[in-house]
Amino acid sequence: MRARSFAVRVPSLAGVLGAAVLLTSGCGGSEADVASDAAAATASRSFSCTQTTSSRGTYRQAVSGTLDASNVPHGVTVTRVQTGVVEITSANPASAPSYDGGYWKQTYGIDAWYLGTVTVGFPSKSYYFMLPAAPGASFTALLKTDFGTNGQYGNWQHWMACTAQ
Repeated sequence: MRARSFAVRVPSLAGVLGAAVLLTSGCGGSEADVASDAAAATASRSFSCTQTTSSRGTYRQAVSGTLDASNVPHGVTVTRVQTGVVEITSANPASAPSYDGGYWKQTYGIDAWYLGTVTVGFPSKSYYFMLPAAPGASFTALLKTDFGTNGQYGNWQHWMACTAQ
C-alpha cells in the first residue's frame, strides 16, 4: 500500500469575512472588469520543473502549475518523479518575501512562495517554491522543504530545471 500525503488548508477569519461581504453586498464588478479578468486568465502559461539536484531516485521531485500574467504561480503541485505521488498542492501560494530572512532573494534573485505544510507523519513538512520574478521560457527554480518548524529537523534544497509555455 502506497503512503499518500495531503494538505488541509483552513481559511482565515479574514477570508471568511471577505467572502461573506461579497455574498451580502455583491461583487460590484463591471463588464470591463470581467473582460480584464478573462484576458489575464488567458495570459497564463503552464510550467513544469524537474529536480536537477542529485538525490536518491525515490526522493526526486517535480513541480508543475501555471503562471498568471504577473508571473504569480497558481495551481502548484509537487510530486515524486518515480511514483507520481502528490506531496502537496497549492491553489494560490502565498508570497513569502521574508522567508529565510530574504536570503534567497538577495543571493539568487528568486522570489519565495509558500505552498503549505503537510502535517501527516513526523516531522511536518513545509514547502517553499522559489522562482525568478520574470521567468522566461526556461528558468531555474528551487523547491525547499523544511522538516519541522522552521526546518528544525533539516531541509531539502532541490534545484529545478523548468520550462513555461
